[in-house]
Amino acid sequence: MTVHIKHKDQPTHDPHDKNFGPIVLIVIGILALLFNVFQVSAFGLLILPVIGLLFMGWGVYSHRFPLMIPGSIITGMGGALFIGEQLLRLDGDDLGGLLVLGLGLGFAAISFIAPLMHQPRQLWPLVPASILALVAVGLLTQNTNLLVILGSAWPLILIVIGLYLLLRREQKAHPDI
Repeated sequence: MTVHIKHKDQPTHDPHDKNFGPIVLIVIGILALLFNVFQVSAFGLLILPVIGLLFMGWGVYSHRFPLMIPGSIITGMGGALFIGEQLLRLDGDDLGGLLVLGLGLGFAAISFIAPLMHQPRQLWPLVPASILALVAVGLLTQNTNLLVILGSAWPLILIVIGLYLLLRREQKAHPDI
């Protein structure tokens, strides 16, 4: 009889958790096989959203929030690509704008999924989500002025965010100030 002693800082993993890697390979293989056999582009476009959803399912099943991060991002991007090409029949800047918007929505989803998994609300994903949403609006509306402003202003945005984080940390360290 083997006795396993669990330390309080040691994560708990279900032995069935190891099944997700092979399951991901099988699902991707099935999609790729369907694409090769039927030559339907929709199957190829489903690979990214399915991978993202598999990561998210794995995260929920194993109670590991970090798996939700790539899952959300990949699902947002892949879902936007599928919708843009298959349903809306977009191309060029329009498809690029929708892809950037999907990426931004994937980042934003992380912030909303965290509390559902009993994690503290994650605010950091809202920063790239906001920036990506602005870029997507510029691309979708073909507003070159907005894109030029964003292209010029991004260093200032990073400086402001960095200063805010430093000041917030300083206030937490010295609450009586």
